Amino acid sequence: MVMKSFLALLPFLMLATTVRAEQVVAAISHPSVEISSSFEGETLTLFGNIEGRVGGPSPYEVAVVVTGPLETVTVWEKARFFGIWSNTEAFSFSSVPSFLQILSSRPLEQIAAQDRLLELYLRPEAYLVPADGGTKAARRYGGELIRLMREEGRYGLRENAVLFLSDSLYKARLDIPSHASPGPYVAQTYIFRDGEVVARKTDGFSVRKVGFERFLAQASTRSPLIYGVVSVLLALAIGWLGGVIFRR
Repeated sequence: MVMKSFLALLPFLMLATTVRAEQVVAAISHPSVEISSSFEGETLTLFGNIEGRVGGPSPYEVAVVVTGPLETVTVWEKARFFGIWSNTEAFSFSSVPSFLQILSSRPLEQIAAQDRLLELYLRPEAYLVPADGGTKAARRYGGELIRLMREEGRYGLRENAVLFLSDSLYKARLDIPSHASPGPYVAQTYIFRDGEVVARKTDGFSVRKVGFERFLAQASTRSPLIYGVVSVLLALAIGWLGGVIFRR
């Protein structure tokens, strides 16, 4: 009787072992980006492979969001009084990514619904505007901050930047600008099928200063006196060198 029950369950057990949920194996080409005096930016490669139930009538779509160290940002509004521009009103945002890049295999509207994209923080406004819409000032200043960050190359949305090399293997290129903030960076990968997330993976890398830049960055917080003395000596040396060059 036990043997008959086992034989009856055997097809279901075999099905359970052969059909499993999707998993994504992802990696980043460089675990660390080093900033020196000659640093002009760097390009990383994000790549991954979707394992499990691959193929089928609906293809996979990939979206990757990369965020940098969080910071507090104050947006000032300028107005002109008697021909002089000056700061008037301000709005502060806390825990804002200093770097934000969203990469996808297709336009995001074709991957998932707008509410789902905001829920997964696959929209820049998700980081700056509360889920309930916030106040009118929050929406206005948040939009301006996104615009400024995009102009500086810190924020970006690159749809169709994730390329599939096969049904399951994909890659994307990520540009790190020369003015990237040092600290930990997080890359969150989402695998979509029919508008739903079927797998996700979190990876990370670091951006750090090396050489003399690292010394100055550490001294400014750990040894303010040494940092001040070095800054004054540097200013004097640059001024003296400029005077010598221009005298010639």
